[in-house]
Amino acid sequence: MNRQPYLLPALLLLTLARFLALDVIPVAAIETHALACAHAFDFWHTALGPIIPLLAKISTSIFGEAPFGIRFFSPLLILGASLLLWNLTHSLFDKTTASWTLVFFNLIPAVNLAAITLTPTTLGIFTSIVVLASMRVALHSQHPWHQPWWLLGLALVVAAMVDWRLSTLTLAALTTLLLTGRGRRSLLRWPILPILIGCLGFALTLFIAWNSEHHWAAFQSLPPDPHHTLTRSFFQILLLYSPLLLPAIAWAYMISTARKPMENPVGFLGAFSLTLIALDAIIWHKTPFPQAAFSTWLAPAIILLAHQTLHADTVRPRLMFVARTLVLFTAALTTFLLLSPPIRTTVGL
Repeated sequence: MNRQPYLLPALLLLTLARFLALDVIPVAAIETHALACAHAFDFWHTALGPIIPLLAKISTSIFGEAPFGIRFFSPLLILGASLLLWNLTHSLFDKTTASWTLVFFNLIPAVNLAAITLTPTTLGIFTSIVVLASMRVALHSQHPWHQPWWLLGLALVVAAMVDWRLSTLTLAALTTLLLTGRGRRSLLRWPILPILIGCLGFALTLFIAWNSEHHWAAFQSLPPDPHHTLTRSFFQILLLYSPLLLPAIAWAYMISTARKPMENPVGFLGAFSLTLIALDAIIWHKTPFPQAAFSTWLAPAIILLAHQTLHADTVRPRLMFVARTLVLFTAALTTFLLLSPPIRTTVGL
């Protein structure tokens, strides 16, 4: 039975449900800070670039300063990320893998929370998929004005203007280009390298010019949450990614790297995500609930997981079906638990 026609209606219904759930989670400290920055709009802010305050300013000017107004763009950003993710996975593998990727992605608790809160996690997930998709198109198409490369450069600039730490997307993109044969050949073609250097130089110039005159506000941090302990961080990781998803992703990476020679799409996704995993591991203890660090590695990891659950030949198909269903069910159940205030209170979130 062909289930592809049902994906878009299901995604639209899920987006509607997310709009209805925008007031389920209390407004987080980072959202309150973004709203304050939106009132005194400037180019950079303490611990934030201009993008999130700008989104908050636009939405609250239309819908007011209730949670719905602050978070209006979040479900739309995750909807756009989902559609882009399907197209990206389809171009890398096939429609079946793309469909399972979409199902995995939209059942992950971290993604669902990013869809109903306006935090750096929301923009981190969105911009990482835009960067990945732009790079894929740029590497596999020829345009007279090199539009995909300009789009890639613009996506990297926007990511850096969300939070300066998202500049690691630039490092991830360059690592991917240098580690893949097609990427190295592309960098040697004129004027690809000047386009990327020009975009990144523009972003760096803006960042230094403003912050050098404002006490380097972007490097400053918000006051830490006194209740954010290591135990709480552990439960946060466990619940935001669900108990079975992280082991499943680790399995997918192990299977991917063990296969020689590595498939080109698999190497492309692995090279892009490893740097980003390291970033999240470093900053996780500084990102209180409902943030899930930046989660920029999540999209490529989920694509790899969906691909391996469909094509890995080391596990019997029936057993793989049961394991995949169990991972998806656990992720969906964890999402519902996180939306329950008593459960969040019990685990200290």
